[in-house]
Amino acid sequence: MNSVFIMGRVGLDPELTDDGFCKFILLVKSGVDTVDKFTVVYGQKNKKKLYDKLKKADKVVINGYLRNVKGKYAIETEIVANNIYFAADEQLDMEDDINCIGNFDEEDFKDEFDLPF
Repeated sequence: MNSVFIMGRVGLDPELTDDGFCKFILLVKSGVDTVDKFTVVYGQKNKKKLYDKLKKADKVVINGYLRNVKGKYAIETEIVANNIYFAADEQLDMEDDINCIGNFDEEDFKDEFDLPF
């Protein structure tokens, strides 16, 4: 089963890619002096709203799955977000529908590799 549930802080302001995704870096503290960096992609219909609201240093919780993509120099692993939750110190307005960003349509991601399973 390929499932990820992770919490961290946004490392850089998000970007909208040419292929229609909201993409950002997630920084996760994994030890006393260690921080891991993950690339997160989100392709739901409300990705523009996420792009407008999400800023560097925001704390978020992400539910999704891992996928490998061909990078410039090597195969890279990224998190494809199904749901993104803002984990703020203060309570967010529950009527703000970006507090939980909806389910992902897996048809948006075609596997680039011909895997035997």
